[in-house]
Amino acid sequence: MRVVSLMMGIWYMSSFFGNTLSGFIGRLYTTMSKEGFFLVLMVMGLAAGTAIWLFNKPLKRAMASSSQ
Repeated sequence: MRVVSLMMGIWYMSSFFGNTLSGFIGRLYTTMSKEGFFLVLMVMGLAAGTAIWLFNKPLKRAMASSSQ
């Protein structure tokens, strides 16, 4: 039960940070040009995809070694 509580806490914290970040990005829409705003969105998407790609192998190795 303790692990379930921890996972729920992580879920709520990630929702909090995601919603806070989306509010911050949403405020940029009124201050930036539309092209600049969507360029920022594209760069953030590429950065997130690159981070996931870079951490893919180390995470797979860590998960495989922990199951043994």
